[in-house]
Amino acid sequence: MKIKITGSIDIFISHAWRNHEEWLDVIKIINNIDDLEWRNFSVPWHDPALRPQTEIGKKSIYTLLKTQIIPCQICFIISDLYKLKGNQLWIDLAIEYANEYKVPIYYIGKENFFKKIDNSSIFPINMDNISKIIKIHLKNK
Repeated sequence: MKIKITGSIDIFISHAWRNHEEWLDVIKIINNIDDLEWRNFSVPWHDPALRPQTEIGKKSIYTLLKTQIIPCQICFIISDLYKLKGNQLWIDLAIEYANEYKVPIYYIGKENFFKKIDNSSIFPINMDNISKIIKIHLKNK
């Protein structure tokens, strides 16, 4: 079902380096909102020569992640991605940066893996609420 929301918004969605089914579902939901213009800040340009195991690579990737989140009005975290140990550092950083720049954070999923983080800044939602959250943030722009 298509939902009509007029406006434009910048969104960060947590992701894995390979396409993840829930990430694709979130994109599909947002793309099905009529008259919504949005920019997807979750898929960065990434130079594979930047290796997070090196100090310069780590610093560069951290900076890239921060610059993805700074312009956004909403940050969606897919909690299922947190199950994979390799994603935890990046999701924790995304949450840290979103908090730093006062970007509202919503986690999508059944489990709250973010217990070590201040939960007062992370709100649970399900896939059905994505459009409603976007509409709320467009009104508050």
